[in-house]
Amino acid sequence: MRKEWNLSELGDLGVLRVRGADAVGFLQGQVSNDVARLTPQQSLLAGYHNPQGRAIALLRLVQLEQDDLLAILPRELAATVASRLSKFVLRAKVKVADESASWRVTGLAAPPQDMSVPKSSDADAANRGASVATGSGAADPGLGTSTAQDSSEMSWAAAQFERASALVSLPAGAKAATPASMASDPGVSAAQLDIADATISLPDASALILPDVVGAQSRVDDSVVVRVGAAPPRWLMISPAQQTSPLAGVARADRDAWRRLDIAAGQPQIYAATSEEFVAQMLNLDALDAIAFDKGCYTGQEVIARAHYRGRVKRRLQRFVSRGALRLAPGDSSQLADGRAFKVVEAVQLADGRCEFLAVAPLAWGNQEPPTVPAAPSATPPQSTPVEAEQLALPYTLPD
Repeated sequence: MRKEWNLSELGDLGVLRVRGADAVGFLQGQVSNDVARLTPQQSLLAGYHNPQGRAIALLRLVQLEQDDLLAILPRELAATVASRLSKFVLRAKVKVADESASWRVTGLAAPPQDMSVPKSSDADAANRGASVATGSGAADPGLGTSTAQDSSEMSWAAAQFERASALVSLPAGAKAATPASMASDPGVSAAQLDIADATISLPDASALILPDVVGAQSRVDDSVVVRVGAAPPRWLMISPAQQTSPLAGVARADRDAWRRLDIAAGQPQIYAATSEEFVAQMLNLDALDAIAFDKGCYTGQEVIARAHYRGRVKRRLQRFVSRGALRLAPGDSSQLADGRAFKVVEAVQLADGRCEFLAVAPLAWGNQEPPTVPAAPSATPPQSTPVEAEQLALPYTLPD
C-alpha cells in the first residue's frame, strides 16, 4: 500500500448557508445537536429529523461567523432541506439558502493504516478483524473510539505529522497565518513527512491549518478545515468554488476512496433514497456525538428521547463485507444469511468485486442463534438469495 496523503473531490456534497441574527437559535430548534456549542474552532455533526424522529438529512455544521453558519450534506438533498427549513423561519431573523454552487468540498486523508478486509476464504483473518454475522457485532475493545485513538494505532506517517505540527503550534489566541505569509518561515517550510523512500513536503503552514482533534475546525483565508476522522486522520475542506485549494503536494484520490474511509469509520450518510427511513439511533448518531439529550425541544426530539430513555434500540447501523461479488447502493434492502433483514446506508465496491457496506439491521444476539427476521413486505430485495456477508467491527462502542 502506498503511503501518501490523498485529496478527494467531494462534488456530490452541497452546502446550505444559514445566516442572520437568529441563525443559532433557529437551528437549535431544528436539529439534534446543541448548536450553541458551535464556535469558529468547533464543528458539529447533527441530524435533521421529521416529527417521527426519522432523519431527513445529516448535517456537518460549521461556523463562519457568529451569525453565519454552513451545513454540509449531499447536494441532492440541499435544495429540499433548504426549502423545508425555510418554512419554519416565520418571524426569525434568518435566511436559509442552498449555496452548493458557490462552495467546493474536498476531503484530505493522511496515509492510512492497513484497511484490508478479510478474504472470504481466510477464516483466521475473519476472526482477527471482524465478527461474523452471527456474532455480537460489538467493536473490538482494543480499537478504542474515534475521539480517543491511541497514538500507537495511528500510521507511522500520521505520527510524523503530529510531531511536525507540534513544532509550529500557534500561541493561544493567535490567528492562523495564510500559506503566503508563512512561506518564508523556515520552521514551517521545513516541516516534512518522510514516507518510505520519498520525502513529501507538507504544504506551507499545513500544521497550522489542519486541526488535530476530531470535530475541531480552523480557517485559512476563506476556507474552513474540519477534522472528521481519527485513524487515518481526515479533514473536510470547504472553500469558495473559485478559490485554489490551500493544500498542494498531495495525491488525487477518487470519490470511492473517501467513501470507503467513511464506511470503515462507521460514519453514516443520508441520501434521497434513504431520507426519512431511519430514527436517529438506528444510524448510531448517539454514538457519534450527534445528539444532545440535554438540550431543549427540536423536531423529532420526543421520539429520539423516548428511544434513548425508555428502550433498547434493536436495529443499528452495522458494517459488513460480502463474501462474493455483489453490488449494493443506498436504499437497497435484502437479507443476511442468518435471516436478518437489512437496508443499505452506504456502500462501496472493492477491487475484487465484493462490496463493503454500512446497513441498518437487527443486532445479533451474542453467540446465540439470532431470530429469523423477514424482510419488510414492501421491500424488493436486489438479490434473489440471501447475502453472504461477514460483519466487521466498528471503531466505536454502541450504547447499551
